[in-house]
Amino acid sequence: NDSGSLWIPILIAILYTLLLPVFKNGIKILYSWINKHGENKNLEILEGGNISIEKYLKLREEYQERTKILEKVIKEEGTNTQRVRELQTEKIELTDKINELQNEKNRLSEISNE
Repeated sequence: NDSGSLWIPILIAILYTLLLPVFKNGIKILYSWINKHGENKNLEILEGGNISIEKYLKLREEYQERTKILEKVIKEEGTNTQRVRELQTEKIELTDKINELQNEKNRLSEISNE
């Protein structure tokens, strides 16, 4: 009886070691099968909806492209706005310089006419 009590735990340990990976893989296979068929059913349902998956994916891709373009335009707009401000400041400075030179020219004309 003592020798039987030693072999039972060893046998259980061997079976546990050998069968547990098989059991886990079986569960993974079952989960994958259920997941695959669930996705297929979802696609079948969506195909019959108001908009097909192909149309949805195309519209989503166009939306993403337009979003990128819009981001680029907004970035360029910020750069252009800054450049316009710089040019306006430069214009004001040049206009002031022209006015100074015009005043100097007028002053010199008056001196030469005297």
